[in-house]
Amino acid sequence: IPFGTGPLGKGASHGLGTAFGLKYTKQDGMVDVLLADGDAQEGQVAEAFRLATHLKTDNLVVHGDFNDIQLSDLPSKTVAADFAAIAHAEGWNVIEVQNGNDPSQVVAAQEKADGLKNGRPTFICYYTTMGHGIPFMEEGSNTGEKNYHGSPLSKEESEKAIKGLPDLQKTIDAYEPF
Repeated sequence: IPFGTGPLGKGASHGLGTAFGLKYTKQDGMVDVLLADGDAQEGQVAEAFRLATHLKTDNLVVHGDFNDIQLSDLPSKTVAADFAAIAHAEGWNVIEVQNGNDPSQVVAAQEKADGLKNGRPTFICYYTTMGHGIPFMEEGSNTGEKNYHGSPLSKEESEKAIKGLPDLQKTIDAYEPF
């Protein structure tokens, strides 16, 4: 059941409650939560991670998109941002995807996660690049030269980005096997 969580960090707590509810009522089902580096800084995420291990919610998979970008400065400059190490320290299964923009690496990680039923929740850490596929946005994201998170593109940047996009149907066809 898809649900929006509004405030940062709320998804991990809500997902944990859903996963535990399924286990408690002896129902099958997996719960997948999307989490970004900005979300992961919230205290309730740390609390949910600790409790998830204690409750043995091996039906919970948190997918963390980590591009080291947020509205105010880089997460790596503002907090302890090695969220994979933090999840591991809390007792989670941890799968790190070195190129989270590569669909085959993403699928491999998800297939590995599907096979982990060991009483522990799973955290998949996807290291991604914001603006993937648009060279000037990738460069700005990778160098920290320009933060495109929450900032509209100028007219010139928009035109340049649109020109650089691949054919939509070819892209759909390329991703379809995944």
